[in-house]
Amino acid sequence: MDAINLVFAVHNHQPTGNFDHVFEDVYQKSYKPFLEVVEKFPSIKVTQHYTGILLEWLISHHPEFIEKLKYAIARGQVELLTGSYYEAILSIIPPRDRIHQIEKLTNYITDIFDYHPKGMWLAERVWEQAIAKEISEAGVNFLPIDEAHFMYAGLQEDALYGYYTTEEQGRLVNIFPGSKKLRYTIPFAPVEETINWLRSKATVAGKRIAVFADDGEKFGAWPNTYQHVYENKWLENFFTALVENNEWIKTIHFAKAVNNIAPVGKIYLPTASYPEMLKWALPFESAQNFEEFENELKHHQLERYEVFVRGGYWRNFLAKYPEANWMHKKMLRVSNKIQHSEDQGNNVDEAKQFLLAGQCNDAYWHGVFGGLYLPNLRHPVYRSLIQAENLIDKIEDKKISIEVIDFDCDGQMEVIVESPASNVYIKPDMGGAIFEYDHKPKQLNILDIVSRRPEASHRKLLQKNLSPDQTKESNLHEFLIYDKYQHGSLIDHFFDENTSVDDFLKMNYSERGSFVFGKYDVRSYKKNKTAIIELVHDGTVNYENTISKIQLIKKIFISHKSSEITVEYKLINQESKPLKLRFGVEWNYGLMAGDAPDRYYEAAGIGLTDRRLKSIGSLSNITKLSLVDEWLKIRVELETEKPAEFWRCPVETVSLSEGGLEKVYQSSMVIPVWNIELIDNWQIQITQRIFDI
Repeated sequence: MDAINLVFAVHNHQPTGNFDHVFEDVYQKSYKPFLEVVEKFPSIKVTQHYTGILLEWLISHHPEFIEKLKYAIARGQVELLTGSYYEAILSIIPPRDRIHQIEKLTNYITDIFDYHPKGMWLAERVWEQAIAKEISEAGVNFLPIDEAHFMYAGLQEDALYGYYTTEEQGRLVNIFPGSKKLRYTIPFAPVEETINWLRSKATVAGKRIAVFADDGEKFGAWPNTYQHVYENKWLENFFTALVENNEWIKTIHFAKAVNNIAPVGKIYLPTASYPEMLKWALPFESAQNFEEFENELKHHQLERYEVFVRGGYWRNFLAKYPEANWMHKKMLRVSNKIQHSEDQGNNVDEAKQFLLAGQCNDAYWHGVFGGLYLPNLRHPVYRSLIQAENLIDKIEDKKISIEVIDFDCDGQMEVIVESPASNVYIKPDMGGAIFEYDHKPKQLNILDIVSRRPEASHRKLLQKNLSPDQTKESNLHEFLIYDKYQHGSLIDHFFDENTSVDDFLKMNYSERGSFVFGKYDVRSYKKNKTAIIELVHDGTVNYENTISKIQLIKKIFISHKSSEITVEYKLINQESKPLKLRFGVEWNYGLMAGDAPDRYYEAAGIGLTDRRLKSIGSLSNITKLSLVDEWLKIRVELETEKPAEFWRCPVETVSLSEGGLEKVYQSSMVIPVWNIELIDNWQIQITQRIFDI
């Protein structure tokens, strides 16, 4: 009788920072009922992967689940995989951290289950050949990867039913192609379709291996799957069919396959991820063109050639989204600090653990699953990285420092000021703006925000080509506002006299100065434990078709022990006539929630009718506006030396998630604005203070 081996592997993960109710909901809809069905079929061999993040939550919230899983492992039914503890993309973290991530999860699994995993799950199936070395050095013997990777290397479909060896610098690992057909039919097609397909791949020798390897959340937690998988008993029916056909469908674990079946051959895989990910990594315009090209292939029935067409490259998320790049380079900087301190003989084990947590991949990219747009996923990444920095600061007795470096690898120099109280990252080439401001006592980057930009998913929204279940709220198209520049703080605007806060919010205004995009000359020095950064731009303003020259100087004072930052502005008229100007300085505050009752604005002596952080408004002739976040337990005050008109409005993005398109609050913009008659020069001092409450 013809026979075939089937590896049935599921990957379970929740990102650091995901809400507790989301963990619980997915547990009830997916993790728990899946294992309950597995228990009913003891002869079915199943492979599972749980990230360290998820295992910690399960141990804390559902120890009874862990006990059931222990029993399934002990009786030989369930094989566990290790992997990156915090589900890091291995290729973009330093090689030493790759090993630390894998060994941490391996040791955790061994401690909990008295079981030593030999295989691993590859986060987001992002493969670069170089990582094979560290995977092998971390004690991993095998892992599944999508069949697309193998086909990109030139294999034909018939060569995908087994496993291959690969190596990097002589370090060997076995790799299994995960079947695209099984990913698409399980659990969405009728059970018979999968059984019939397996029958078509069976052979007399019975040595072929078909691998299903995909997200466990698709069994109940993905939209509309719980009823299909459990209430309508798809999974139970599928396992029943496997039992009924067990004479020729042999469910096995990866480890048994490696021990009992010889590899098909040796292969080196190209850099890739799963096809959908490669599409999401493309720039906006190219993503649209790629989708049109895919449709053309289908129209002409040329899908068999799609293997010769690939989308983008995962690392280009770091080019597509500057915010992801800044977070990534921050992670590398912290990793290097830890390594340097360890080289000096210091014990940095605790700092390493925070670093590993800051490598959780979900916040570094965007697609249907990636969470770059979600503040609750970015926040714990920055929090962990700053926690690691704080520990190194304490070990090394940190003093205030100034460093000029190309931090984000864009060919331009940035200025980084670090003290025990704060980190300030300044981009002289981007309007002399601050793009990261860490309040270190709370491990909070208050400029952790994402600007508004076009996404491929917006096209369908604008065309109103979406069903109601593809959006989380109505009229989302009204919020498709695209920023002209990258949001940060100390962004210097010159407005028309009739520009309103609503115009500014909607980016429906003219920028009259050359300063937002101007490159500022920079001089930095320290005085009395205070870092002073002096930024100068000789620019122009354009009013009533007349271009006038002015010089803008801003001096930033950052103290050693305080999170206070003071900025002295000076505008110098370089024309022989007075200039009438409307000048505003943009500040941003990413406080994670714009519509919560415990996050709000305060203005002394003024009762705000709408004080939510997502509110839009203008307050005239005041000198101070405060933002309070009772959840983060901080209060931010922005105070000006002279009265100003204070604008306030939110940055809200529209992005795609598993549940459809949604609006996400990113930050509150605060812009003090002055009407100035500039005869000779004009000066103002602005102070930002952060208090713990």
